[in-house]
Amino acid sequence: MMVSPRRIGVVLTVAALLVLNACGAATLEQSAITTAPATAAHSVATVATVRPAATGTTATPRSSARVPPASTASSAASRVTSDTATRTASAQIPVAVYFTAGNSLVKETRQVPATSPARGSIDALLAGPSGSGHFSQVPPGTRLLGINLAAGTATVSFSEQVQNLQGSPAIPLFLAQVVNTLTQFPDVQKVVLEVNGQPLRSLGGEGVAVPEPLDRASVQQMLAGT
Repeated sequence: MMVSPRRIGVVLTVAALLVLNACGAATLEQSAITTAPATAAHSVATVATVRPAATGTTATPRSSARVPPASTASSAASRVTSDTATRTASAQIPVAVYFTAGNSLVKETRQVPATSPARGSIDALLAGPSGSGHFSQVPPGTRLLGINLAAGTATVSFSEQVQNLQGSPAIPLFLAQVVNTLTQFPDVQKVVLEVNGQPLRSLGGEGVAVPEPLDRASVQQMLAGT
C-alpha cells in the first residue's frame, strides 16, 4: 500500500506537535517545582524578618528607677519642713543676765530660746542668780506680763509685785539689772517699764522717779548718785 507524501507530511507535523506539547508540559512542571520552594523560602524569610520587628515594637523596656507617688513626695517634704521648724524652735543661744554683788552689777550666762532672746533673758532675770555671792533686787513674786520691741525700744510690763521695791540703792540697781540685760541686744537701745500695762512713773515709798525711757547712761547716773 503506497502512502502519499502529503499524508506522510501531516503525520510528521502531528508528531512534532505532540513532542512540543510534551516538552512544554515538562518545562511548566519544572518551573512550578523550582518556583514553589523559592516562594516558600521567601515566606519563611519574611516571617523571620517580620516577627522580631513585631516583638521589638510591642516590647517596652522597663526602667529600674522607681518614681515615688506624688503623695509620698509631699509627705516627705512636710516631714522635712516640720523637722526644720522643730529644730529652729528648740535652738538655744547664750545671753548675759545681770545681777548684783554689793552695789555693783555682775553678769551670769543663761541659755534662752533663739526665737525670743529678749523675753528669755528677762525670764532668766526673774528666776534669780546661781552664782555664789550674787543677788537680785527683783521683788519676790514679780512676773513678766509682756514685752514688746519697736523702733529700738523694749517696753516691759511687770506684775504689781514690782512696786514692793523699797529704798536706795535697791531701786537703781533693779533698773540697771533690767536695762543692762535688755540693751545687750543690738536692736534694743532704750527700755520703758510698765506695771500691769500702765507706765511705771515711780518706785518705793520715797517715790523714786523712773525716767522714761531708760538707757544705760541714765541708770548709770542713778547708780552714781547713790
